[in-house]
Amino acid sequence: DIQMSLGDRAAIRTLRQVQQQVVHFTCPFQGNNIALAGSWSSWVANPMSNSTVGWVSTVVLPPGQHEYKFVVDGEWHVDTSKPTMINENGIQNNVIFIQPSIENELKQEIVDLKRKYSKLEEEINQIYKKKKKKKKKKTRG
Repeated sequence: DIQMSLGDRAAIRTLRQVQQQVVHFTCPFQGNNIALAGSWSSWVANPMSNSTVGWVSTVVLPPGQHEYKFVVDGEWHVDTSKPTMINENGIQNNVIFIQPSIENELKQEIVDLKRKYSKLEEEINQIYKKKKKKKKKKTRG
């Protein structure tokens, strides 16, 4: 059972946040009520906004594979102009792959290095304290 320090937990939380990416979806279908549903939202259909470029939605996603569909006036649709897949349940969905960006990878490396530096600093302080105690014992004895 590994105990994580508050610093480690914060670093992991930061790492998850920097790996997330903003994704813009535009629905190619027309209708009165249009929503976007995806694996990231447990397939809850969230309403899209009607704009000058059509129905749009912005979602923040972590790296990995994400499935989605558009819900147009209550009917579920796949955008055949975008990548699709048949999932393990035999259902066709659109799919998007989010890759960690170079910038995010560098941020991750910085988080890892800060955590390592902090641990090294703790070890150095412990060694210094032990040496200081030994010196005090020698001067007393």
